[in-house]
Amino acid sequence: MASSEKKHILILEDDLEFGPLLQESLQLEGYSVSLYTLASRAIAHLDENDADLVITDLLIRDGDNYVQDGGIKLISEIKQIRSLNVPVIAISGSFRKDQYYAMSTAMTVGADKTIAKPVDPKELLAIMRCYI
Repeated sequence: MASSEKKHILILEDDLEFGPLLQESLQLEGYSVSLYTLASRAIAHLDENDADLVITDLLIRDGDNYVQDGGIKLISEIKQIRSLNVPVIAISGSFRKDQYYAMSTAMTVGADKTIAKPVDPKELLAIMRCYI
């Protein structure tokens, strides 16, 4: 990728306030950003487009229920099924006791880094710069 081109970030986030806020803040930093609320849509995006980095929430909800179409599925698809060489940062805001399990599973299936929410934007940018 030429240095004059914007780095492209793919985000999977179900929080309808946090997702767009993260997208906007990264765009203000000069990144091109695509935001999705389901892993299947993010995967479809990767079928047609490259990404320089993926930021994914681990636990995706549809209303009050968690769905299987979330971050673990996306990470598995990227790292294990397609063997794409794209760094993945997994984030989770679950305060339930399964947060540790979700973070551990994310690392097992190939996440490069895990971060607990709330995410400090400066910390996230510093981590991102380690990968792109």
